[in-house]
Order: sequence, then structure tokens, then C-alpha cells
Amino acid sequence: MADSWFFWILTCVISLYFVMLLDFNKPSKKLMEQIDHQEGRRRDMTTRLAKLQEDIVKTKSSAEDYYKYSPSTNPRGPEGGQERVIRGGFFSETRPNVRTTPRSSAPETHTRENVGFRLALSSSE
Repeated sequence: MADSWFFWILTCVISLYFVMLLDFNKPSKKLMEQIDHQEGRRRDMTTRLAKLQEDIVKTKSSAEDYYKYSPSTNPRGPEGGQERVIRGGFFSETRPNVRTTPRSSAPETHTRENVGFRLALSSSE
């Protein structure tokens, strides 16, 4: 029992010693450059995500029965009030549902950690 207390106290003292050696108020120049680089990447990623979100809003409007009666070229989907199609699988689903081909539906307010979005690109004709 005494040995475990001794090692615990020794570990605390050594940790405090290293904390005192490091001056956290003056980070290194290299560290600051890395932080600036990551901030730049983060800002760039924020811009990309904002653009992606705009695209999602455009492509998300697809409903369960809409495609039966929709135009064959570039259907947009209804404005709302219907169930949405859930396409594809999720890694923690049962074996048949892991594939990209499963289809189901849910109310448009339905949320789940494994329900997301997809992006579609029209082919250039």
C-alpha cells in the first residue's frame, strides 16, 4: 500500500516539474505556424461545408411517391409534407442492409445517426 502511494506522489511531482519547465504562455513559433495553418484549413473547410449545405438543400427534396409521377429529366421533388426516401445502408445494420441498394422511407422530420444525405450530379448531355 505504501509503495503505491509513493509512486503516485512521485508521478505527481514529476508531472508538476515538467509543467513548470514548459512555459504555456509562450508557445513555440513552429506550434503557432501549425495552428495558423490548421485555422486556414478550418476556414477553407467551413466555406466548403457551407457550399455543400446549399447543394444538400437542393438535392434533398426527394419523396417516396414523387418519382412515380415526376418528369423523367431532372425531377426536383415536392416541397414537403411527404415521407422521404432513405437510400443505402449503414455499417452497423444487418448484413443485407449494409449494401447501397436498400430503400426505406421515413417522415421528413425523422432523425437518426445513420440517416444522412446524398449528393447527385446531373450528367452533361
